[in-house]
Amino acid sequence: MLKYNFRQECLEYGLHLDEWKIYYFDSTNKEFIDKYGHFYMIKKKLSDNNLPILVGLPGFSVKSFCGSTNRIIENLSKIENKFKEIYILCFTTKVKEIQKKICEDRYKLKDTDKDIYKSEVKLNDNLGTIVDKLLRSIKLTNVHLLGKCAGGGVAIHTFTKSDIYDALYLGVPGSPMDVQHLLTKQYIDKKFVFVWNKRDVYVFPYGISNQEIIKYSETMKQIKNNIIIIEEVYEDESTEPFHEIPHKLFDLI
Repeated sequence: MLKYNFRQECLEYGLHLDEWKIYYFDSTNKEFIDKYGHFYMIKKKLSDNNLPILVGLPGFSVKSFCGSTNRIIENLSKIENKFKEIYILCFTTKVKEIQKKICEDRYKLKDTDKDIYKSEVKLNDNLGTIVDKLLRSIKLTNVHLLGKCAGGGVAIHTFTKSDIYDALYLGVPGSPMDVQHLLTKQYIDKKFVFVWNKRDVYVFPYGISNQEIIKYSETMKQIKNNIIIIEEVYEDESTEPFHEIPHKLFDLI
């Protein structure tokens, strides 16, 4: 019933999962469930070849999950020969509630407060630990992470947790303080692709989304011996959701 309800909720946002397997992750840890709730993940097999695994981490809502999944499906022809499987994680309503409370508290702080992002970074770090454990529990290796919006912050922290990750792709990522955590490790021959949309006017407390590119660019200059692509694109189709993974990102993967 839980899987059926999840599928139905996705249909309400225009996402059809007929060609995807749906996984439901539970826990015997009551404290964990009370705080974070349950997690869903969908999977699509693309090949039997020894290719990387793409793992998508959308924002903290079913709506964001559906939007990002549809964007991946729209661009599937660009990446289907590059990956063995695609997994996309759906964060729970409880995670969204935690983030909402953090944001409400943050609005009360002054922009000059050095701890203004502390709670949000901690949440993303905790979720990164959970995601890393989940992916390793199903024996994934050679993983390429794709994060969008708040999921971009989680993807950053997940990337630093273990050595199973070979690439980090971010579309319209939020929380500019998270990117500094990439400096906690040394990387060799990893690939980083971060893309913003100039038409994205999603408002964060620290400014509109595409202003974050400055912070990300400054941080990534300190990482050497890796492939680093940072771009800002202009996607001008009138019907496009601009706070979404830019189509151009899939050209750069």
